[in-house]
Amino acid sequence: MTFNKILVVVVILFLICPANVQAFNLGKVFKESYRAEALKKTIIAIKLMDKAIVQKDKLSKTDKYAIEMRLAHLNNLIKKYNLTEKHYLESTKLMYNAIEPLQHLEFFYLSQKNWKKLIRTSKKTLKIDPKNKTSMTRIAFSYYSLKKYKKASDEYNKILKLYPLDLGVRNMIGWSNAYGKKKKEALKAFEKIIEFSPFHISAKRGLMFLKKK
Repeated sequence: MTFNKILVVVVILFLICPANVQAFNLGKVFKESYRAEALKKTIIAIKLMDKAIVQKDKLSKTDKYAIEMRLAHLNNLIKKYNLTEKHYLESTKLMYNAIEPLQHLEFFYLSQKNWKKLIRTSKKTLKIDPKNKTSMTRIAFSYYSLKKYKKASDEYNKILKLYPLDLGVRNMIGWSNAYGKKKKEALKAFEKIIEFSPFHISAKRGLMFLKKK
């Protein structure tokens, strides 16, 4: 019998065995779940975690949080995006003062190009950590993606005040203003980048773009 078949048999026995017959061991559940994932048996990995989450009276808040985060990850692997979102949202409720689950949810919305939900979630992060660069950048990029260039420029400028030499941020200020028909502001941003980094490709393209306008 191959290792894969042995794993499947072990997992099936674990899943069908009544909770009162077997001692619940969360560490073992995670171990088997990771093993199943490594073997690309994602459905089995999910079923293991689903069985664990119903053991509510035996789980701490941290345990429940870890399970919800794992279920979000696993469902994302098989493109069950509704369930991915559901489990990430549950994780944010369990740890409502934590940045970690919010930023995982942010990344999920970013991957889905769900800009409005990304903005809302990133703003929740900023209520906890007002100068969180990742969340600030995601808000700015969301407005840029929604073609709300004035708002995008405003948000990127907030970041630039905290990170004056971040040429990526300055470059996005340039492009936000270029597309927002603020030629003077765009030119200023791109020219300053070229001063600091003479071979900056995107800034050079920005200047060429402005010359055509």
